[in-house]
Amino acid sequence: IGCMLLIRDGYVVTMGPDRAIHDGGFVAIGDDGRIAGVGRGEAAPAGGFDDVLDAAGKIVLPGLINPHAHLELSHCQPGDRPASFVDWITSLPRRTGRGEPGFDERVAAAA
Repeated sequence: IGCMLLIRDGYVVTMGPDRAIHDGGFVAIGDDGRIAGVGRGEAAPAGGFDDVLDAAGKIVLPGLINPHAHLELSHCQPGDRPASFVDWITSLPRRTGRGEPGFDERVAAAA
């Protein structure tokens, strides 16, 4: 695999089972967009990169998947999938019960 990007000299914290940390480490990204290599700086492959990023003073988290939830949407009622972002936004009052008779914004804020 050829490498299109080398991120070098970062504080690299891996997401592997050993959670290895490489201060001054590197991450190589292959032509396929996948992580091709991670390690200590002196082990970084030499040359052949389309781009090199200097990550000195930065934390690099190769392989981190950041799942998150929007808690304000956790009480949404199921329904038809909105056709656009605008439709989704305008459907929120109905899907969350806001705007329905008896809905009290102060009670919702305290919940």
